[in-house]
Amino acid sequence: MILNKLFLQGLNLRAKKEAAEIFTYLPLRQGSVVADIGSGGGFFAVEFARKIGDTGEVYAVDISGKNLRFLMDYARNKGMESRIIAVLGEEHSCLLPEASQDLIFSHNSFHHIARPELYFQSASRAMKPEGRLVVIDRNKAAKGGRHWGHSSSPEGICSAMKAAGLSLESSKEILEGKTFQIFRKTA
Repeated sequence: MILNKLFLQGLNLRAKKEAAEIFTYLPLRQGSVVADIGSGGGFFAVEFARKIGDTGEVYAVDISGKNLRFLMDYARNKGMESRIIAVLGEEHSCLLPEASQDLIFSHNSFHHIARPELYFQSASRAMKPEGRLVVIDRNKAAKGGRHWGHSSSPEGICSAMKAAGLSLESSKEILEGKTFQIFRKTA
């Protein structure tokens, strides 16, 4: 039990360090509307809720109702539940309101999406004209990147985003063994 607790604390410290790096490159401001795709346990959704303040909203999107219930409990414990909207997404759609999102964020979930070109077409429709979509995933080409199929190539991500009507704005190399790409709507 003590080892599990220490392991989880170590994961939490790594996640916080990684989040601090990530947030320096995200176009966030007070009042932003953000979607966290594949929000899982809610770490990033809660961090977004802190960053955007009382006037912002975070849409936590996951295809697992169990994950969303856990996430909302976590948000409640952190005092952020009023800023987070849980969305039970579908396999090919994030089910977000059209033209509503300043930022759509996908962290370590792209590789789980069976038809990313379809899924991110729905995400593209949910973006405001000046909105951005960020994909961070384990890099298949990096050392240890073929992590039991839980990785993606930067080229594969770009190809799916192009098919979804998005173009690469920038790519960052700040996270060891991970892709970090920012997309915008194609003009």
